[in-house]
Amino acid sequence: SGVRIKLMRQLTGGLFSAEVETIKQTTEDDGVFDWLVPLDLDPRDSYFVRVESIDHEEVMGDSAPFTIRAEIRVLAPKTNDGPFFFGDEVEISWLSQGVNDPVHIELREDRLLFDQFHLTVAESTTDDGTHAWR
Repeated sequence: SGVRIKLMRQLTGGLFSAEVETIKQTTEDDGVFDWLVPLDLDPRDSYFVRVESIDHEEVMGDSAPFTIRAEIRVLAPKTNDGPFFFGDEVEISWLSQGVNDPVHIELREDRLLFDQFHLTVAESTTDDGTHAWR
C-alpha cells in the first residue's frame, strides 16, 4: 500500500482548503519523501502538505501550515567595489528564487536606523540577474 502527497493551501479564514498540486501521485508508505519546492509557486503563507492513503481515501493527515517565500539576493555591487565616479557603468547583479515578475531597482543609502531612498535605477527590468547602470 502507498500514499499520495498533495500541496494544499488554506483559504481565507482557514475553514476551507484547496489543492495546489499533487506532489507525488503514488509513493511508498515509508514515512519519508524528499520534495523540491517548484520555482513557479506563488510566495505566500498558509500552505500545508496532505498525505492520503491510496487504499483508504478517508485516511489522511495534514502538516502544520508553512510559508513559501520569494527571495532576491544582491551580489554586486559590494561594499569594496567602489568608489564609483560620475559616468561609470556599474554592473548590478542578483540571484532570485520564486520571482516571476520584472524587478524594480533603487539606489538607497544605508543609514544607522533606516534606509534612505535616493533614486530609481530601473522602474521595471527583466528578472535575468543583471542590469548595467549608468
